[in-house]
Order: sequence, then C-alpha cells, then structure tokens
Amino acid sequence: SDIMEFIEKFGLDEECMMQLKQQSPSVARDVMSSFQPKPETENVRSLFLSFLRSVSNAHSGKGKGGFKGKDGKDGKGFKGSAR
Repeated sequence: SDIMEFIEKFGLDEECMMQLKQQSPSVARDVMSSFQPKPETENVRSLFLSFLRSVSNAHSGKGKGGFKGKDGKDGKGFKGSAR
C-alpha cells in the first residue's frame, strides 16, 4: 500500500504506521505528499509524529476541504487560538 511504501521510504516504525492509518484519507494524503524532512534531520520519527498531529489539527479545525491553517485566524471554528 501507499502507507507501507511511505513508512519504508523514511524508515519509520510501527507506531508511525498505526498513527497514519488512523487518520482520514485526506489527512493521510496530505501528510504523505507534504512530509519532506531535511537530509540532516536526526529524529525523523518524532518530526513525522508532530507533523502528522499538525496536519490532523489543521483538518479538524477547518472542517471539510481546508488544508492551510493560515486563513483560519479570524476565530471561526478555531478552538483555543493563541491570543
């Protein structure tokens, strides 16, 4: 599957795979297409897990179809903003 190839490509572990499989298809797609750690990244696993969380939060915070969180700053459906 795409997920297996992705996990192997970055040398990620079982937990990373489980976390990715638990996401909605659109979140998983965004994560797999956008995740590009720099060659010098030492802990790809922890980078991946935090990246996954941020993409997942961006999706759930914006409802359907949205991806980039930048335009969500007006407070509509935006829980716990940093002000």
